Amino acid sequence: MVSSNAASIGFLPRADGSGSFVSGRTSIIASVTGPMEVRIRDEHPQKAHVEVIVRPAIGVTSTREKYLEARLLSALKPLILRSNHPRTLIQIVVQVVQTAGTDENASTTLLLLAPAMNAAVLALLDAAVPLKSVLAATTVAFMKGSGGVVVEPGLDELKNSASTHVLAFTSTGQLGFVESDGEFEYEDFERVVEAGRGVCSVEQKGHHAMDTEAKYHAVGELIRKIMSQKVEMDMRWRA
Repeated sequence: MVSSNAASIGFLPRADGSGSFVSGRTSIIASVTGPMEVRIRDEHPQKAHVEVIVRPAIGVTSTREKYLEARLLSALKPLILRSNHPRTLIQIVVQVVQTAGTDENASTTLLLLAPAMNAAVLALLDAAVPLKSVLAATTVAFMKGSGGVVVEPGLDELKNSASTHVLAFTSTGQLGFVESDGEFEYEDFERVVEAGRGVCSVEQKGHHAMDTEAKYHAVGELIRKIMSQKVEMDMRWRA
């Protein structure tokens, strides 16, 4: 069963954009600063430099955070229209607030990746950074024995899974990012992708009362509703 998700934006006054995403027992905050002045060594004459920094909930930065930085950068960098802001820096800082587990193995690390990506995308949208598309990410586990799929699994379900997958889909439903761990067949992966696409769809599936702390099962629907409310609030001056 899909765990409840919660999201919010615009809560950090000193950042150009901010977003938070909670999935089960995992909570992530992201901030975006920029476009701003860039170091000379990172300056690009025709496009912006993108930097991702991941900070752990406790302790100092380890290989887990460096891995998350690399994967987030590979997913988010192609989204940004970097040519709109040449010779500048767009900095994305991801703060892990709470994690589902303390073990730094591949599966528990993957549990952080999808919420971190969703929080970063919300922060980019809040900062009005020009994007080619919007990504919505989720985690899907393929279970041993039963051959079933579990969307946004918990730690107990991860222990009984044959493989774990982080999937991100664009607003048009195209698969934009994949990170997998474990053994699986092509047919199994097709089932995983379809389950992930259903959760990440941005299509409206019903009429709900909306607030920035509202909880939904569908990640894509939640992101769409959060941003729809932001646009509505920003355009109130027209009334």
